[in-house]
Amino acid sequence: MQLKEFDIVNNMKDVGPKTRSRLITEIGDIRRFKNINCLIAFCGIYAPQYQ
Repeated sequence: MQLKEFDIVNNMKDVGPKTRSRLITEIGDIRRFKNINCLIAFCGIYAPQYQ
């Protein structure tokens, strides 16, 4: 059985098979983030524009 998240992560540019499985493991259901900014904030890599 394939996870629904796999299709979403699989369509990301330049994401290899190892990174793909790590993303799914760490993030879980990517659909719970309403937009990319929410995902970036979850990852802790958001840097304000004027910083």
